[in-house]
Amino acid sequence: MNEECLLVFSIGPVQGFIAAARKIEDLWSGSYLLSYLTERAILTVLELADEHGIGCEMVYPRVDPAELREKRTPKNIEVASLPNRFVCYLKANQQQVAELAHQAEQAVKNSLAEMGRFALERVFPQDLKQDYMKELLDQQVKALLEVFWATETFCGKENFADARGEVEKRLAAVKNGRPYHINSQEGLVCTVCGEQQALTFQGQQSANRTSYGLMKQNLVQTWNQRREQFKAPVVQEGTTRVGRIKDGESLCGICLSKRLARDYFKEKKNAPHAFAAFPSTHELTGGTKYFAVLMMDGDDMGKWISGKKRITSMNEPLDTKVDMAYQKELSARLDHFAVSSVPAIVKQYAGMLIYAGGDDVLAFAPVTSALEMAKALRLAFSDQEKGLSPGATASMGMVIAHEKAPLSMVLEYARSMEDRAKSFQYPGGKAKDALGLAVLTHSGEIREAVLPWDLEGKEYSGATQRCAVKYLQELVALVVSNQLSVSFIEHFAQAFLPLLGVGLKEGKKIRVLPDNPEQNRKLMELEMARVLRRSAREECRDLDISQQARQLIDIHEIMPSTLQFVHLMEMCRFFKRMEGKSQ
Repeated sequence: MNEECLLVFSIGPVQGFIAAARKIEDLWSGSYLLSYLTERAILTVLELADEHGIGCEMVYPRVDPAELREKRTPKNIEVASLPNRFVCYLKANQQQVAELAHQAEQAVKNSLAEMGRFALERVFPQDLKQDYMKELLDQQVKALLEVFWATETFCGKENFADARGEVEKRLAAVKNGRPYHINSQEGLVCTVCGEQQALTFQGQQSANRTSYGLMKQNLVQTWNQRREQFKAPVVQEGTTRVGRIKDGESLCGICLSKRLARDYFKEKKNAPHAFAAFPSTHELTGGTKYFAVLMMDGDDMGKWISGKKRITSMNEPLDTKVDMAYQKELSARLDHFAVSSVPAIVKQYAGMLIYAGGDDVLAFAPVTSALEMAKALRLAFSDQEKGLSPGATASMGMVIAHEKAPLSMVLEYARSMEDRAKSFQYPGGKAKDALGLAVLTHSGEIREAVLPWDLEGKEYSGATQRCAVKYLQELVALVVSNQLSVSFIEHFAQAFLPLLGVGLKEGKKIRVLPDNPEQNRKLMELEMARVLRRSAREECRDLDISQQARQLIDIHEIMPSTLQFVHLMEMCRFFKRMEGKSQ
């Protein structure tokens, strides 16, 4: 009987590779490049397994082997849809599987180095000596890429769950014992990532005795020799864009590969009409000068993988072993969500999708449609047909920022808001399943709040009336339609914030009657209703002020602090301004 083995294969670093971005193109290419490297590793394993007569099945992610082998063009070719890791089942012993993994690892490194050489030859004239640049590029590829893999043998697919648990432990142990690679650098660093040495035609001889001025001069001379097509501004649809590589930019081999990624993939994937130029953040604003970035991550995915949470089509008891059929079904659902549901939703709300892999999503959107897009994505994730399964939840981080804000800073802030959403605690004990929202104004003001998808911690559905995001949108609609003046924000602050005193900065919540929560809530509702009624327009006095007051106090009660609640209210003024600019 042939031995059976599981292989788990991981490529990194993820965040550092993606986040080093000055332009949306850099951000997209970092995400797409990781997805492509995963594709190359999977294809290598599949081809070698065929060559040696080894049975091989992909468990996660769910991919079409024929599509990879025959290099057919998939749907949504421009969207990165493969995660940075995969799990496969092979009918082979550990030594055979280890050899496949070694060759897949080498294929990953060779693919990235090939992209780098492609970029060098495309950017710089061929008559210029590039030996040192190619040598430096190879060093940077070896220093950057972190490829880890682990194997585990087992007997019979009924023991799959135990083997899956063990192989994940092995991978974690390998990552914890990762070697530290010292990459000696002699020159000035890349202007995009700020980590790797920028490429130059010649090394810095005796760098410790070379002045900064000479190193800078060498760098400027190198990048001034880039081809004209990368210097000259591009005029497209009446808009003048700066050159692909701006004056003053000097890139390392990795960042140069990312900047030329769309050229490479256009040729590599034989898709001449795909991989068009990416819009700038200015073009995404729709005239408002602000744009939104959204990051989404499924909650408790480890429990779904282990079977502690079950997809509804699998009717076995919760204590049943998780077999390969379950894992494939799980992977297929995540793949359908990422490849079919997410792109359609992002397009519906005029957004731009950067990455959709399983439960992870990264997308841009106009400010005026960003909240609706977030609600639609969350709803689809727990939909029986479009997503994972009823009962599945997801947390998101959304940042609205000015078009001139550094993209890397905005991405870092969005990631921190996603973490804040992951840390959210409902009063009843439920955790996560929230939206972390932040507004970063051009003047430097920061307003942030975490909104639960359902105020009572129940399963979120599109019909729910107790959604904090929906309440916020209703309030914004009243303000935008001029039924309600934004002055209610100041009136509320004047009435309540003095009661907190120093507790305001300490993140406390107003408790006028701390020993009587019920009466305290009634008092808050009455005062909120008074503030809203005072701010309502004369011709709109028939508004259901009591309902609006009740909804706002519902949000206040579930938020960790009154200051965060005030921030949320102040966002209404911002959204009103954005709605006016988009008209």
